Amino acid sequence: MQGHTKQYFIDPSLFVDIRKRVGHETFDTLTVDLIKSVSKEKDKRHNKKNKKDDGDEPKNKGKMQADATVADQYITFPTDNGILNESRKKCEKMIDKLYELNGKQGVKPRTYRRNLDKAYLSYSKKPLKAGWHVSSL
Repeated sequence: MQGHTKQYFIDPSLFVDIRKRVGHETFDTLTVDLIKSVSKEKDKRHNKKNKKDDGDEPKNKGKMQADATVADQYITFPTDNGILNESRKKCEKMIDKLYELNGKQGVKPRTYRRNLDKAYLSYSKKPLKAGWHVSSL
């Protein structure tokens, strides 16, 4: 049979019935034994002595987030004007690098960096952001 069914393999009240039959103390010792047996198996799997010394295995980097609703705090909302400001600064750096690679020939293009920095700073300090207009420069 394929598909999803609402029938449970184990009745949710099964552990309650077992605890009532054997008593709280026996159930607690069974629980402790179960936890010990699972932790020993885990230790065997992750024990460095049992691993081969290949040296080719990559090391862990960062952490895995298993919940899809969790997002890192440093990720900005796509319509955030900070992204616009960041892209403007990157474009200015590219202009500088291209000017240097060209041997500093000719006149460097004007970018009005100071004016745009002031405009963005004054905009980002506003509590209600109506829009970032270049005409306010």
